[in-house]
Amino acid sequence: MWFLHTNALARALGLNPFKDVFLSHGPTSLSAGEPYAEVEALLASLSAGPVGIGDEIGCINRALVMRTCREDGVLVKPDVPLAAIDRCFRANSFTEPSLLVGECYSRHPAGTWVYVASFNAWRGKRTLQGRVAAAELGAVCPEGPVLAYDWRAQTWQRLEPNGGWELTLGFQEWDYRVLCPLLPGDATVFGDVSKYATVGDRRIVSIVAADGTLQFNVLGVPESRVQVQGYAAARPRTVTAWVPGHSRVLEEAAGDEGWSWDEATGRWVLHLRAGPNGYTHVTLTLS
Repeated sequence: MWFLHTNALARALGLNPFKDVFLSHGPTSLSAGEPYAEVEALLASLSAGPVGIGDEIGCINRALVMRTCREDGVLVKPDVPLAAIDRCFRANSFTEPSLLVGECYSRHPAGTWVYVASFNAWRGKRTLQGRVAAAELGAVCPEGPVLAYDWRAQTWQRLEPNGGWELTLGFQEWDYRVLCPLLPGDATVFGDVSKYATVGDRRIVSIVAADGTLQFNVLGVPESRVQVQGYAAARPRTVTAWVPGHSRVLEEAAGDEGWSWDEATGRWVLHLRAGPNGYTHVTLTLS
């Protein structure tokens, strides 16, 4: 809780805080490990500052650490540090039975993607119920409909600007959502959902919706595999990947490089390899 409150000041001063080193592993023969490693990694990643792991040699939880960065160690971060929303300063989430809620974001030409993390940090150590309302997010409150992507459940729901979601969290439990603006063509980008900052600008750059297309740039280690997900109400007509000197139309469901669209849910999944210089421009032509 103190980290999210302090971050509000750091953010106002244009600073990126360092949460401190944490252990990514659980119990070993030498130590008890970190029982809350997942939330430690989440907070470190959304701090927009350094991510420090202090594991003993051979005990690093690679899968957990990779949610914060690319294969080359470049961190995938939000634009600003995760900070407590206003209501948490009116009702202290440690001393009072109220949810701790923090927000940060990634801005793109098409709009603002908002990361919302909620926690039960109450010292009463009992289950809390509460509602997170989009209107409580202050300057990043959605101006139009969004798809609230539940990062942990990998599901989503449509929300209007006056909408929200209900939570029931046991002590030290947490919830994490990404509010993705619903763009022209009734589509959006969830991003690289293997990362906490799913559309952080070291992975997804310059999302644009124009002229019946949804476009964005994908960054990564040259020739590395990247998966990007999103939503489209109708099957995209074509998906094109461009790297300097070469453009290709990707086939549907074509293994390492291809895409799929699920009619029942509207989820599209794009599989591609980063270009030889680590850059690929993607265009979805919508129906």
